[in-house]
Amino acid sequence: NNGSETLLLAKLVGPAGKVFAFEPVEHVARRLQMNVSYNELDSIVHAERLALGESSKVVDFWLAPRDSANQGMSSKFSFEHAKERVQVQQVSLDEWVSSKGVLAMDFLKMDIQGAEVDLLKGAQESICHFKPLIFTEADAQTSFQSGRHLVILFEALQNHGYKIYRIREDGNLTSLSTANLEEGNWF
Repeated sequence: NNGSETLLLAKLVGPAGKVFAFEPVEHVARRLQMNVSYNELDSIVHAERLALGESSKVVDFWLAPRDSANQGMSSKFSFEHAKERVQVQQVSLDEWVSSKGVLAMDFLKMDIQGAEVDLLKGAQESICHFKPLIFTEADAQTSFQSGRHLVILFEALQNHGYKIYRIREDGNLTSLSTANLEEGNWF
């Protein structure tokens, strides 16, 4: 989206680290790059105008209204407030990592409006090789719109050997299982 978490992560990794941000929507990607430049983080943050998914191809992308406060609500899946559809380039994370010669991946953040399982399918090798910490938004509404249920996202993460926690509002963690799945921010 506009880079709020990207900028925070860039400050955390410092000059020795790299942050790769993916934003497929042209006008949002321009704002992301502008925020990176304003904060003088161009040497740390590398923004890619790509969607991440299961495979490399052109996909339809549904956009929130241009006057919406949260342009990050755009999605590969149609949703109630979508006002525009564009085509964007999607790439699998595995293919991108291979093509860029990425040597380490410590952290993976996903907030992609129901497409998290698709990203995980296209990141099998990278996840197995690097075992990054994963932070994801798990939202029942966007999971439903994408034809998936939270349990599928949970099981996809669990199948990679992850133990999944919900980050509570007070900052504490609640261990999740298929018996007590809660939407929210998962770690």
